[in-house]
Amino acid sequence: MRSVCTAVLGPDYRIVELGFDVPLEGAVDQPWHRDFPMPEETRTERRLTSLAFNVTAVDTEEDMGPFEIAPGTQWDDGPEFEHGMFPPRSHYARYEERAVRKYPRRGDISARTALTIHRGTRNNSAKSRPVLVLGVDGPRPPTATGTTRRSRARTGSPCRSGSAATWTARSWTCWSR
Repeated sequence: MRSVCTAVLGPDYRIVELGFDVPLEGAVDQPWHRDFPMPEETRTERRLTSLAFNVTAVDTEEDMGPFEIAPGTQWDDGPEFEHGMFPPRSHYARYEERAVRKYPRRGDISARTALTIHRGTRNNSAKSRPVLVLGVDGPRPPTATGTTRRSRARTGSPCRSGSAATWTARSWTCWSR
């Protein structure tokens, strides 16, 4: 993971997020989304500034709601993206055409830019699908404030200021930092 972070983000990368995504029994298809709004340096310079690593804790089966990713969508952007993260439903057909479901085995690690459009899918089983998520950011531009890209993204959630958020099976979950 170190060599991937250094190659993509440079030697001054920082781990900014560590958490679990746990689609439980009854989880529904998430809306297509990216993990945070596109940073300006990505928009103007086409430079990736963050990575997300998923470490799978179980063998993923079709009925468990596998992770679905739309390769090549990391540059998709526009004012119609709700909170900079959620493309309009009119774009969904394009993502469904590109969609690739992932079936990792316990202990597998995947790396991606968190800007790639993706979603969790419906869990029709009685089994959960826990995944450890590690978020890594490259150095901040000189004008950036003390917030990470991920914490800025969370301000677009319905949570009150000063809380963090995550999308779960059916809704946003808010918690105090």
